[in-house]
Amino acid sequence: HPALYHTKNCQGNTTCFICLNFATLLYHTKNHLAQLYVSYWAIRLRRCSRICATTGSGPSIRNPSAKKATLGVVINKDCANSSVVANINPNTITFSLQDNNADFYASEIKAVENGSTYVYKGKQYKLNIIGTFNVANAMCAAACCSILGVDGHLACEILQTFLGTKRRLEVLGKSNKITVIDDFAHNPDKVAASMSALKSYKGRLIVMFQPHGFAPMRMMGREIIEAFAKYLDKDDILLMPEIFFAGGNVKRDISSKDLIEYAKSKNINAEYFASRDDLEKYIIKIARPNDRIILMGARDNSITLLGYKILEELQ
Repeated sequence: HPALYHTKNCQGNTTCFICLNFATLLYHTKNHLAQLYVSYWAIRLRRCSRICATTGSGPSIRNPSAKKATLGVVINKDCANSSVVANINPNTITFSLQDNNADFYASEIKAVENGSTYVYKGKQYKLNIIGTFNVANAMCAAACCSILGVDGHLACEILQTFLGTKRRLEVLGKSNKITVIDDFAHNPDKVAASMSALKSYKGRLIVMFQPHGFAPMRMMGREIIEAFAKYLDKDDILLMPEIFFAGGNVKRDISSKDLIEYAKSKNINAEYFASRDDLEKYIIKIARPNDRIILMGARDNSITLLGYKILEELQ
């Protein structure tokens, strides 16, 4: 689904319409269905939308809210799909991590302890969150703020105080030099973004991925595994309990066993567990100093609770 962010300013509502990043049910839809979905939101937002921001890597669609954004449009120059809105609004601001001709360009990005550093217009800044994708998010936020009259350097300074969001590579704690991290990644793009950030640092990864929903796993389970395969090394471990079942009359014709078998075919060190209890005991057994344990999945609050339980067991 598109991500919608609303803020208040002295002139009324400002809406950032992140329209080119699709998850779960829209991940494999044809472009015309995605267009209908975005058009629906654009119609609902057009009376209050003052800024339109496009980021991400979804289906190539034309954003109908771009013309309606009375203050301007912010686009990601690194995303080919976002280029379709580049010439719609006369006040278009761009951001990039690759093109130094963008209005907001971040360079010299480095992974540091508990964060990332980057250079914007000759000055270095630090984010207290990891991942190159978060530097891109920072540039997008600064670009949006610039349309509202906020200086770019001031926006970057303020962003240095941002501590992230719940369940987005959130460090739950450390015990005996083992770090436990909670993350909501649940589709191929988000898994890839999280894994890219995590692999910026040394140390073995023990990843528990909690699949959610039989239809989503039929639709994109293999692509999720391929995202893991791109980043996991031979020492890293992928663990998977059974697919989360929320009830109802759904077709239960796929299992985490199938995904683990596919993972093994991709040379991933992977294991299936019928129960979370057995998986938890396995993690406690194999965890060693300097490991990072990542508990990954969406729409399941028990994942976070499992993380805190593992921390207690590791003491």
